[in-house]
Amino acid sequence: MRKICLKIHRWLGLALGIFISIICFSGAVLVFQDEIKDAMQDKSKNAEMQQGFQHHDDPAISHH
Repeated sequence: MRKICLKIHRWLGLALGIFISIICFSGAVLVFQDEIKDAMQDKSKNAEMQQGFQHHDDPAISHH
């Protein structure tokens, strides 16, 4: 009986742990969605600016 209870406890704990982790992660994303959007937009702007600087500094591209 003890082995059965341990197996049930183990698998229920794993399943509920994964379920609760998903709920916590999705809740954190919802709470911080504005900050996440701002961070993602800043990264894309920085990448665009760096690409623009690389094109201007690249000696292979002739502007003459």
